Amino acid sequence: MTDTDLEYFETLDDFHNDLLTTAQAADLADVSPQAIRMWVVRGHLNVAKQDGVEIRDARGRPRYWRLDVAKAEHATRKAARRAA
Repeated sequence: MTDTDLEYFETLDDFHNDLLTTAQAADLADVSPQAIRMWVVRGHLNVAKQDGVEIRDARGRPRYWRLDVAKAEHATRKAARRAA
């Protein structure tokens, strides 16, 4: 994530409240959509929730909070650096 990515957001709330598709999350984290799905399976990333209910589109595809994707990306990259 670059500084220009952050310029889009005026506040941390704007950053947190931005919902992403799996493809958008993958682009943000510079990984494949399959990696995003594996992060969910492994518990690194949760599907966005509102009032305790997962947020999904009309076809049942999950949405993710931008902030959660950034946190998962940071944590998985940090773990990869430790393993190397």
